[in-house]
Amino acid sequence: MDPPTLDTPPTALGGMRDLLRGRPLGHPALVRVLIGCWLSAQVLDFVPGTRHASTTLTAVGLAGVVPAAVAGWVDWADLPPEQARVGLLHAASNAAAVACCTASLAARLRCRSARGQV
Repeated sequence: MDPPTLDTPPTALGGMRDLLRGRPLGHPALVRVLIGCWLSAQVLDFVPGTRHASTTLTAVGLAGVVPAAVAGWVDWADLPPEQARVGLLHAASNAAAVACCTASLAARLRCRSARGQV
């Protein structure tokens, strides 16, 4: 018999764990897409005639929230307690950002693009 190794212990999720973490992309890569969409939408808010493009980018960013949040949640589950507390603060601030972007998209879709600009 081989001696025990220090590999990650098996979990209830098994092979699904890597998929939920967003691998091969990973949580950070998924989040970059969201940030890129929202930052680009804000830049386009200052360019005349790009209202539709900025609305689309805001919506695409919001569409990616769920996969990024699931990947982050799975990563958070493996953190030690000290880091998990910081992870909760991170999640709360992200929830506030998502709420702002959702309100922005709602205003943009009601043709109140000036209100929807972040």
